Amino acid sequence: MDKANGSTSNGDAMKNVSNESSYWNDFYAKFDIGVPSQFCVMLATEADKKMPVVEFGCGNGRDSIYLARHGFTVFA
Repeated sequence: MDKANGSTSNGDAMKNVSNESSYWNDFYAKFDIGVPSQFCVMLATEADKKMPVVEFGCGNGRDSIYLARHGFTVFA
């Protein structure tokens, strides 16, 4: 990667995601984080709370928040 011109070794331009933070903040503000997914509720009732939960692509964090509030160690 060439930091001087923001391109990779194959010439593709690097995407500056810091310019998109307001878009994503507005996008996720529309969702109710107080309601977890059905899968999350099932996991919370079936899984061993001693096992940590790793949530990739957690979006607005609603499932991570729910699991943490129910005694799970969550990495999101």
